[in-house]
Amino acid sequence: MFRIPVIFGWLVFGAFSLRAQSLSSIDPFLKEHCLHCHDDKKQKGDFRLDTLSRDFASGADAELWFEVVTRIGAGEMPPEDESQPSAESSNQVMEWIAARIKEGEAARMAKRAPVTLSRLSRDEYAHTAADLLGVHYDTRAPGAFTEDPDWHGFERLGSELSLSPSHVEKYLKAATEIIDLAFPDAPPRQTKDKRDALAIEPDQLARLTRSDAFNFEQFAYFLDRLAEVKDGEGSLLDTTLSLYGSGMAYGHSHGNANLPTVVAGGRKLGLKHGRHVDFNVGNFDGYALGEDGNLQNAHYGICSRPVNEKARLSNLLVTLAQKLDVETETFADSLGTISEIES
Repeated sequence: MFRIPVIFGWLVFGAFSLRAQSLSSIDPFLKEHCLHCHDDKKQKGDFRLDTLSRDFASGADAELWFEVVTRIGAGEMPPEDESQPSAESSNQVMEWIAARIKEGEAARMAKRAPVTLSRLSRDEYAHTAADLLGVHYDTRAPGAFTEDPDWHGFERLGSELSLSPSHVEKYLKAATEIIDLAFPDAPPRQTKDKRDALAIEPDQLARLTRSDAFNFEQFAYFLDRLAEVKDGEGSLLDTTLSLYGSGMAYGHSHGNANLPTVVAGGRKLGLKHGRHVDFNVGNFDGYALGEDGNLQNAHYGICSRPVNEKARLSNLLVTLAQKLDVETETFADSLGTISEIES
């Protein structure tokens, strides 16, 4: 009648005995090959091995145990001038440590709280469709998507973004519309609109003006802040180079010439300011206006093709690079530095 309890007790005791044996199985290896360089008396490489935690479930020293495995596997431990263990014993130790690290990681993962599975918010859904397929789908349009729940101003909390049959229905409908837009059955119809390249709509020009004004205001604010920061006997602006402009092309005439740029700062780096250098002067008829107040065609001509072949943006870039102690004499197609801005 007492066989089952006795056998059960032996199994439990046996399991703990095997566990204890496995914990001590690497001690002879460590004592013979490792501890004389990594114990309380000597810590070669600032590494102490005898105090590493054997509680792998806590993960306290898991990274250090992993380093031990890596060093042994790479043949770095023990060093070449020390007695070497057999390949079999090294493999057994590495396998034991790696198994304990994996068991500890699994134990920690098992203790974690359940991860909440959430759906995408409607904004995330729209961004995902745009990134993957280039389709801009308005998820905030009336009837498109259900409004996301708001929790103290946040709309992307996983615990709040539950999934209902209504959501699934709207997702499927949106997916169908997005796929139809991304992969239409018929190719898109192409239309041609012939316009004068020099014509600018007044409202378009007004928008461009507002955009340029805003950008210049931000650049001026940036320079003001640099000037406010003390740097030695001057300001941070004196030791900073700032280049504004130099766009890749003048979009209105599809050209890449006559691109105004602003160079600010760098007074202590060898630049002089307070001047306007125009490399077009002497090579064209001037920036004349027509009787109607619009720029004449001659002006647009210099925007699409250089009138001074030696005036190159690369000259400015190599000049600035040298002021920053970059050892170079050329940059791209540069012909030299710009002496007009050097002090």
